[in-house]
Amino acid sequence: MSMRLLMVILILAMSAPAAQALELMAGVTHSDVGLHKDRGAATLGIGLNALEGRGPVDLTFTFEYVQRKGAQPRYFSHPIDGLILDDAEVTLHYLQPVALVGYSFNVSKFTPRIYGGTSFAIKVSENWDQPDGETNGEIGYE
Repeated sequence: MSMRLLMVILILAMSAPAAQALELMAGVTHSDVGLHKDRGAATLGIGLNALEGRGPVDLTFTFEYVQRKGAQPRYFSHPIDGLILDDAEVTLHYLQPVALVGYSFNVSKFTPRIYGGTSFAIKVSENWDQPDGETNGEIGYE
């Protein structure tokens, strides 16, 4: 997964016009996946501001890799410890293109900028991590 992400970032970096700067982003997401416990996860992105410096309106495009995590307590029949209560944790991996329109307000030395836009998430994979043992039923998430 990380090699594909690196290739996408390099392709976007090579295709960007020389006069425009790329913005690299990294952070932590904490999103609700519909399970009992929400967990923090990573997000990485690369963006390009297409109209920077040409007036009060700008147009920004970003491409992001986003993780979402959640956990659900479940009973497991462990082969040695018997019945145990532990978390089954899911990690979801998404690629997310984003398009934003921004508007700057000129207020003396401080210039606030408001953004609005759209994005959609493409789920690439999901990984479940759970303790050893058997459990009944399936777990779903939003």
